[in-house]
Amino acid sequence: MVGAGLGGLSCAVRLQRMGFEVHLFEKNPEPGGRMGRIEGGGFVFDTGPTLLLMTDVYRELFRFAGRRLEDYLDLVPLDGDYRIHFGDGGALTMRRSLPELVLELERLEPGVTPRFYRFLESAALKYRLGRGGFVERDFERARDFFNLHNLWLLLRTGALANYYRSVSRYFRTEHLRQAFSLQTMYLGLSPFEAPAVYALLPYTELAEDGLWFPRGGMYSLAEALTRLALELGARIHLRSPVERVLVSKGRARGLRVDGEDLPFDAVVVNADLPYAYRVLLGGAADGDFRLRRRGRLRYTASAYMLYLGLGTRAEGLLHHNFFLSARYRKNFEDIFARRVLPEDPSFYVAAPSRTDPGMAPEGGESLLVLVPVPHLGGEVDWGAGGVGLPGEGVQAPGGTLRGRAELGPLRAGPDPRGLAGGVQPGAGCGLRARARHLPGGLLQAPARLPERGRAVLRGGQHPPRDGGAAGGHRGQAGGGADGTGSSAAGGGGVRVDPAGSALADGGLSLEGCYRLCRNIQRAHSRTYYFSTRLLEQEVRRGVHALYAFMRYADEIVDNPGTLPPNGQLAALEDLEEETLAALGGGPTENPVLRAFADTARRCGIEERHIRSFMRSMKMDTSVTRYPTYRDLEEYTHGSAAVVGIMMCRVLGVEDVRAYPHAEALGTAMQLTNFLRDIAEDWRRGRVYLPLEDLERFGYKPGELGEGVVDERFAGLMRFEILRARRLYAVADEGMGYIPRGRRYAVLVARELYAAILDRIEESGYDVFSRRAETSWPQKLTLAAGCALREPGEILSGLCPARIATGS
Repeated sequence: MVGAGLGGLSCAVRLQRMGFEVHLFEKNPEPGGRMGRIEGGGFVFDTGPTLLLMTDVYRELFRFAGRRLEDYLDLVPLDGDYRIHFGDGGALTMRRSLPELVLELERLEPGVTPRFYRFLESAALKYRLGRGGFVERDFERARDFFNLHNLWLLLRTGALANYYRSVSRYFRTEHLRQAFSLQTMYLGLSPFEAPAVYALLPYTELAEDGLWFPRGGMYSLAEALTRLALELGARIHLRSPVERVLVSKGRARGLRVDGEDLPFDAVVVNADLPYAYRVLLGGAADGDFRLRRRGRLRYTASAYMLYLGLGTRAEGLLHHNFFLSARYRKNFEDIFARRVLPEDPSFYVAAPSRTDPGMAPEGGESLLVLVPVPHLGGEVDWGAGGVGLPGEGVQAPGGTLRGRAELGPLRAGPDPRGLAGGVQPGAGCGLRARARHLPGGLLQAPARLPERGRAVLRGGQHPPRDGGAAGGHRGQAGGGADGTGSSAAGGGGVRVDPAGSALADGGLSLEGCYRLCRNIQRAHSRTYYFSTRLLEQEVRRGVHALYAFMRYADEIVDNPGTLPPNGQLAALEDLEEETLAALGGGPTENPVLRAFADTARRCGIEERHIRSFMRSMKMDTSVTRYPTYRDLEEYTHGSAAVVGIMMCRVLGVEDVRAYPHAEALGTAMQLTNFLRDIAEDWRRGRVYLPLEDLERFGYKPGELGEGVVDERFAGLMRFEILRARRLYAVADEGMGYIPRGRRYAVLVARELYAAILDRIEESGYDVFSRRAETSWPQKLTLAAGCALREPGEILSGLCPARIATGS
């Protein structure tokens, strides 16, 4: 089994009880999946779910195993379930006792009682029929779901009607309509778009099992399931990341764990579906989850989280508290339709120490604040280091909450870091700073390297390369190149024409400048040039120009020869100044800049992205080591991620929701090149592998220069390859945004670069003695495979006049 979240633990209990020998592999140091724990200074915080409903499910699981839930978990019923604070200052306490709740409802809407009971009757029908007919049934084939019986159930329950309109039939005041519709946010959905079947949520709270809380926090539930699974004989392997599900003849035959292939009779995967298909199955199940379908998926909301340890009690709070926006509908429209931060956000506050005083020091309070925000593909720049929500601070009914530095640091559990690479964007994984942080970063954006003392600065210039041009190591932009000199190079002898054709100058026509850019790409990027040729002519010219510009800037710092580091920096600054001037219509004799400026103006490439790219190039003049992956991300953001955004502009992608996926693809390609070019980069004096990763596997940086390939190095490479594949999986989710007819070329490029990782694995991770690359027959085979998966792309490419601008 893959993944020791609650689903994996529960499944392991059942299978072990049924007589299977269960091995459960979990990449994190602790089980629990999305359910985690943070401790420190006497405070305890749950980092995952905070509301516990339908405890009968867990009681039945323990009975199935021959145990009693009460022997493993101390469950506390919440008498006053939660309080709702409305935007106009009113409040409502949702009571466990129906007579007490009716008094509360009548206070806000006199005469509502008969309609409230009719609401419960309708919700009970949805709960009974929906749970038995849909939730607790398996549907292996489409015809299992789409049949007359299920159609009758859907019609009888009205399950597919609009939820908010359904609630409004029973309640006349906006207060109660909000109170009985906000529950869809448990699932990250808007009540104005969710189906009416979710009326079963408030029904479960009020008329079924109610709300509960495990003493010690929600993570106690994960601990109880772990204990039960171990007692039954299941074997749980922690810190054991699964790299691949081994498939043979259409059946799962085992798992690849830390580079070792382990055979099993059956495999259960408890992971997000896109991640399982793209990473764990490596595309073997593409037929079950097509790119063109996934490109249209709408993601749920994300959440901005605050964990607050208070030295005093916060007055006026129950265990669960909802603070609703005065602009309730607009709050959801901002999150789901406009995908911007709400001006007046709704938020949720959990105060578990109200129920379990042991979760905070005596006299203190542990609070969790959750603010629903747009998913990571929205119109929000998360990279500034903070979310920037409106308002002057967090307000509780008793006043402003103030921090106390003397409480000391918290000890974080596995939840945030463990979730970072295994979920798709918006799938309940909390806030990350841009897509580039999905595989490894947490919450805040990385600080800028020049301001950090940990960066390793270089005192000398790059050592010369061993002749010839290097293969690209910066994603689409490639690595070093040769070219033709210009004033932009500061007189450093950088050549613009690595293809070896006649020297270019300002006398070239614009078409001649584009041809020169094509020659540059053709000479030094066989893989990327192969996929570029699959585009129609006009788009292809823009890709040539973009590549040549990136290559030209890159060569200033990679050229073996004449410029010291300060000269390289000056040359890059000159190039940046001339590029921006050309972008504004100024004259330039540099043929690469003429073509690139023309492309940038036509396609709307923004100046800020050019500046970001140039900043990363300047880093190469001073930074040769990256202590952590976050430090490396500061570099790859400009050198690869924004290149993905610029490619979106060249390809005519109009939906900005594609940008995080494009950033992920650019970064994945660059990481792939880093792994392929370790030896070459070492000869230049650089190590792009984060030093913390080398230390993790006990591998010394100097051993890279010696070409040491052993189990330590193999473990390091497996770790880095998995990181790159996670980024490829994030990128795959955005392919549907690319206009039809142009998507095929990007698919091929993605497959060709990802195949380099396969070649590295096939070589036993020896990247020192032979360069990992795909042969011409392999390129054709991969391109044919992409064509078979997306035959409509080929037809669209043959008829470019019919290309659409959407997915």
